[in-house]
Amino acid sequence: MNESLPSSFTVRYQHLVNSNEPPNAAEEGFSRDTVVETEARLAQLDEQIRALQAQRAQLQDQQRQNHSVLSSLRRLPPELLAEIFSWTLPDELQGDVSDMNNSPWVLTQVSSRWRDISVATSSLWCNISAVYGGSPDEILHPRPEMIQTQVERAGTQNLRIQFHACEDRDAAEQVYLFQSLASHSARWEQLDLQMAAALVPHLAQLRGHLPAL
Repeated sequence: MNESLPSSFTVRYQHLVNSNEPPNAAEEGFSRDTVVETEARLAQLDEQIRALQAQRAQLQDQQRQNHSVLSSLRRLPPELLAEIFSWTLPDELQGDVSDMNNSPWVLTQVSSRWRDISVATSSLWCNISAVYGGSPDEILHPRPEMIQTQVERAGTQNLRIQFHACEDRDAAEQVYLFQSLASHSARWEQLDLQMAAALVPHLAQLRGHLPAL
């Protein structure tokens, strides 16, 4: 309320605010002018708020960067980080391990240092999972190129294999991937196998070629 207005008008206007009584011409004009002035002031405040929010977001980004620079993780030796990485692996073979959202793949996406350490740590890549099938809403489809990369990164480490075939999926694709893994059968130390008819002849060929299993 404008402080230069007569006190009698202020009292009258307060009465209008707290009642349903219609204003006279002067009071209506005053109200309309006040609405225009208030909207302009609100627009100014909104602009200031947006500017402050942008400034705050920028400062938050700077703060995150500063905390990142000071992070104790940067000073951890590679062998200790590799040990921590190993704790992120599932206790048992389960689901689609060759998924970019699962460990160890997700570790390669954090930073170049984490990628270098995780790729060089062969023990992280020994869990090989190829699961076909799944519910209609979530059909699992192994990616052979990722599985082959895991085998390569596992180096000379023994492998823990999960291979769940499905009669309703492409038999040729499943046979190809199974044969690819079977070429490393001397390193299989654990096998979780769910068969399909197309794999039976190829499984028989592994007899005597599984020394670590």
